[in-house]
Amino acid sequence: EKAKYYFELAAEDGNNFALSYLANMYINGFGTPKDYSKGRYYLELMCENGFYRAFVELGDLYLSGMGDKPNYEKAKECYEIAANTNSQQANFKLGLLYYTGHGVKQDYEKAKKYFELAAREYHPDAFYMLGIIYFYGFGVKKDLRLAKQYFELAANQNNTKSMIFLSDFFSTFEFNISKAIQYLSKCYKMDDVEYQMILCL
Repeated sequence: EKAKYYFELAAEDGNNFALSYLANMYINGFGTPKDYSKGRYYLELMCENGFYRAFVELGDLYLSGMGDKPNYEKAKECYEIAANTNSQQANFKLGLLYYTGHGVKQDYEKAKKYFELAAREYHPDAFYMLGIIYFYGFGVKKDLRLAKQYFELAANQNNTKSMIFLSDFFSTFEFNISKAIQYLSKCYKMDDVEYQMILCL
């Protein structure tokens, strides 16, 4: 309660750290009942201060629905503003919107473009999604070699979803069982419950 009081004082002076703390406190219910409206209010103040990372968090809030239906249009607007500042996370989120077709017409080509922009900044989930696109041939010619390269880039950053694809790849296409087990074992050591269950089958 005391921390909240002092953060509110700092927030009155436009301190972005304090605003971020208060936004997350209300959005996640840390030490106070959840209040999405107050959380959004503090994120909007950060955006007005030119703290563009807050646009990504605000977009996430609209995407979550704030306890109601998701507002994909508002989320997209926020992500686009942040993307104009070269935010890798915003580019990744825009890629997901076009990949899933949430609030926009599904467009794998646009999704790939945004994933590639995020991947330039070594975003592990962007590498993973590019791997998915080439693995299945979504909007592109299917390319297992390129998919494998993207999965490896993601796995090098401890992306467990990529590790399971690589495990399947090595066991199914290259018949390298030891390499497949190596990736599953790494997931196990990372306490990934889903892959711990797979490894025990």
